[in-house]
Amino acid sequence: MNRLIPSARHRLTLGDQKFTFHTHGLTICSLLEVYGKQKVTLADTSVTQLKKLGADIVVAKYSTKYSSYVFENPAEVHEREGAIDNKWKELTQFSTLKKQILDRYDLNGLFDVGSDLAREIEKERLRLEFAHLAGEFNRWARDTTEAAAITHFGFTLEEVEKVVCNGSLTRKE
Repeated sequence: MNRLIPSARHRLTLGDQKFTFHTHGLTICSLLEVYGKQKVTLADTSVTQLKKLGADIVVAKYSTKYSSYVFENPAEVHEREGAIDNKWKELTQFSTLKKQILDRYDLNGLFDVGSDLAREIEKERLRLEFAHLAGEFNRWARDTTEAAAITHFGFTLEEVEKVVCNGSLTRKE
């Protein structure tokens, strides 16, 4: 429990973090879903068992003919249980906040423009569109350069006039 709570708190308190790619945002959505399932499982198993054990320790009495023992500080057990309950509430608040931030993105493609995830998805869409258009432009530029390379009229005015006058090109006057 002591290792789980700080690492979960760190992941969940990143709040309105900036996503580097939309896949990163989708990964965070998946991790948040897994965290929710893990939290429910731990609450149903480990936390419940620890609380039951704490209750057993507080009410347990050892007694023999020669001695008896009762747990000296039951408030300490209740204090630790309360601390765990407070940490669970804190993690629940953080996960709810994180979910609200991520829920601004709708998986059907309708999203809030203010959402980091939505912005990153739109940036990815625009990046792909730009790459497609840039590819078309590069092909056009390469074809034009190749066509210009094979079209040579000459280096001087005389050479150009000779090509034009020989009928290779028609001269407009």
